[in-house]
Amino acid sequence: MIKDSHRIFQGFKIIVKNYGFRESFFVMGRSLGSFSAIELAYKYQNEFQGLIVESGPSNNLMQYVSSMVPLNHPIWRDDSTFLNKVKLRSISTPTLIIHGEQDSLIPADEGRELYENSAAKDKRLVIIPNADHGDLFIIGKEQYYKAIREFVKDYS
Repeated sequence: MIKDSHRIFQGFKIIVKNYGFRESFFVMGRSLGSFSAIELAYKYQNEFQGLIVESGPSNNLMQYVSSMVPLNHPIWRDDSTFLNKVKLRSISTPTLIIHGEQDSLIPADEGRELYENSAAKDKRLVIIPNADHGDLFIIGKEQYYKAIREFVKDYS
């Protein structure tokens, strides 16, 4: 998935150029998709106006989700660039992190940890009250869309 994101982004840039669209890119990843979004921002941060992470894990959760990689594998070390929080330490692109307060799959503390590890000068954390993993854009509809709209407007 992460490897494919590079190819998709390169192809997307060609489409944008061929159709004459303005090259003002934001990358957004939700949950597992945050790995691809953060990877792209990590590798191509000068090409993005902003990074948006919704309900993304910072590190520890993936240890419990993945049964194929032993817990003592180097991929889980605190300095492993596989971890979202480690990559965020090198990303200066403006960053918006949105998370549900009651997320039962990826706890809100994971979102807070992403925020704390972000190297962006402009970073924003939006915790949607009473929202779980899959309903934060419904439970906190106004707050959710307002945060994205204002973030994109500020950096477009």
